[in-house]
Amino acid sequence: MRHWSGQDAKHERPRRRQDGAEIVKIMWEWALERVTALVRACIELGHHPESWKTAKGVVIPKQGKPDYKQVRAHRVISLLDSSCKLVERAAAHMIADHLERRNKLHDGQYGYRKRRSAVDAVAVLMNRTQQAWQGKKVAGALKVAFNNVSRTVLSRRLGEIGIEPDLVMGRLFHE
Repeated sequence: MRHWSGQDAKHERPRRRQDGAEIVKIMWEWALERVTALVRACIELGHHPESWKTAKGVVIPKQGKPDYKQVRAHRVISLLDSSCKLVERAAAHMIADHLERRNKLHDGQYGYRKRRSAVDAVAVLMNRTQQAWQGKKVAGALKVAFNNVSRTVLSRRLGEIGIEPDLVMGRLFHE
């Protein structure tokens, strides 16, 4: 028991506490069924043991701040117990699966969904934009949005970011 409690058997002094993630990993490999049953019981009962709710606050300096003596130059993050994270992640997956099975999420929702990614969202956006360009719906909106922009500056900036200026400029100003 001393090994798990963090006490050194020879010197009776506290040792470095074993990382919670390491303990969860060992338990997962050693007693998968018990860990799964524990997680399910926590979710079904709506109970998290108090020891899992304790977070450790860690102060981290923000990059690029001129004076690290200022409080604003730092941020605090909370490190939760790994067992708590395991239960929370399992609950999140159960909720997401429930909503997916009942079609309760909007088709435009891509974050935190299985088999949907940011790449998929960008592909849909590009496809819809291309369709709008072909239907000439975007050109009118862009004409209004850029009606006070210098054509020379806009053309140069489009070229700098890798967009063919003639393609856009023709749609904006010549139709």
